[in-house]
Amino acid sequence: MEFLGDAILGAIMAEYLYKRYPYFDSGRLSRAKSNFVSEECLAQVARNLQLGALIQMGKGEEKGGGRDKPSVLSDALEALIGAIYLLGGWRKVRKFVRRAFGAVSQLKGNAFLKDYKSLLQEYLQAQGKPLPHYLLVKTEGSPHERTFTVQVSIEGEVYGEGKGKTKKEASVIAAKEALEKLGVAYNNDERGTGVSPLFKK
Repeated sequence: MEFLGDAILGAIMAEYLYKRYPYFDSGRLSRAKSNFVSEECLAQVARNLQLGALIQMGKGEEKGGGRDKPSVLSDALEALIGAIYLLGGWRKVRKFVRRAFGAVSQLKGNAFLKDYKSLLQEYLQAQGKPLPHYLLVKTEGSPHERTFTVQVSIEGEVYGEGKGKTKKEASVIAAKEALEKLGVAYNNDERGTGVSPLFKK
């Protein structure tokens, strides 16, 4: 049953990632999917569902902490997903996955999507546009407490500006601002102020 559940979950995740990030190439989509269907992520979802308490196991396994083992929990969740699919079909299992993965997907999504410089570069490449150009325009403060200001330009036009304690931090903030100006849907919340969960409840 775990085999079936794993395949169903992978298909659901692939569908949502493809629709949410249409400008990602196949390699980035594959890495994103792996992130969300990892043993660690599945185990956390199973814990949120208190699935461990429902697993039948021997006393020795239970004394050894089997109910909280990531491998046991992830297998149990995959088996549950497979069973829901067989009993309720595609619609029911998609609804279950959306709800079950809602909480952890926000944390996973935040970690995955904060690479705004890569997002900007990949989006521009998908649009057939030249790569962004980052320029350090200001350095302030003492040598030990400096603040850097970086601007990012696309085809000669400034699309974002960021300030940070390092050039890299400033560049990332500038890239995030550029994505927002371009209207790139790296999030789907109404305010456009942060990265939303992969699945909305």
